[in-house]
Amino acid sequence: MAPPLRFLVADPNPDIRRQVKDALTTRRQADVAEHWLAADVRTAIADTGPFDLVVLGQELPDEPGDKLSRWIRRDNRSLWPNVPVVLMAESTAPEMEQTAVMAGARLLPKPFNQGKLVLLAEKLMTDYPNFIVSPSYFGPDRRFGKRPLGAERRMAQSATVQIIDDPADYVVGKDSIVLIFDYLKLRLANAPSATMRDFLLREHLKRAADNIPLIQERLLGKVTEQQAMMDADLSALHGGANGSTLKKMNRSAKTMMVDTTTAGFLLMASISTSLHHYTSGTYSISDKLLRFLTAHVTAIRSAIIYRIFDDGGSVGQSIVGALKVAESVFRRPAEA
Repeated sequence: MAPPLRFLVADPNPDIRRQVKDALTTRRQADVAEHWLAADVRTAIADTGPFDLVVLGQELPDEPGDKLSRWIRRDNRSLWPNVPVVLMAESTAPEMEQTAVMAGARLLPKPFNQGKLVLLAEKLMTDYPNFIVSPSYFGPDRRFGKRPLGAERRMAQSATVQIIDDPADYVVGKDSIVLIFDYLKLRLANAPSATMRDFLLREHLKRAADNIPLIQERLLGKVTEQQAMMDADLSALHGGANGSTLKKMNRSAKTMMVDTTTAGFLLMASISTSLHHYTSGTYSISDKLLRFLTAHVTAIRSAIIYRIFDDGGSVGQSIVGALKVAESVFRRPAEA
């Protein structure tokens, strides 16, 4: 017996929620999560997904439904950007239809017939394209045909999330960036059938080559932001800031270490790992430590300037060499 489908419905009106729930459970065994606040939907999407279908009311108390749908499609914390979304609104104006389309949703005007919702839900779940988010396009991927339904669709969705559909915001999970092929190997190993393995492999390989340069650019942007925070913390430490600032730098170094390690930025990963170690609290703040931390941040800045996505070759070796010199000075015993 196939596992039940999972639906989420959000609307401030309990009668509407009940009507949607009744319609969606008419033909299929399904679990339906009900919410009336956008904030609760965000939590459910980020923490308890995946869902097979999301039905949103436009008039949510804390946020319009179309804005919430865009969050589902685009935000790093939304792990299921391809979930079909139906937007319920009390308007049939062309502008409302356009609003729904731009939010990655299908409009269902209120009041609605339950049969119409059922037909729309069936169509969206059985023939619903992934969404592409890139600097030049936001919308459905029209290159491929039908997707699997139910549990198989969710497995495919979780395996192809972000690396395929949102290269500008490539984050899988809450705390780390996951490399495409490592994640793919995990999903292939757990695929329930050879057909499903073929589907996952084909979906990844068709798009990975085009997306990797975009991912690298995005990651370089994130590393640049982290380096700017380190610069600010370093300035504060030179100005006499206490250990809490050192802890902030430690957290930034850890984030960079995780991101660059999983992304394959070998040089940046090595430098940030070292920085994380020397800001871990086992070293007291001193002029020698500050000079050594400055050498780390300078090395990271150089790797960014030269756009080093691997070990950097001869340039990378010169950066590492300079950092090793700084380390030897830091470790040199104080003169009597």
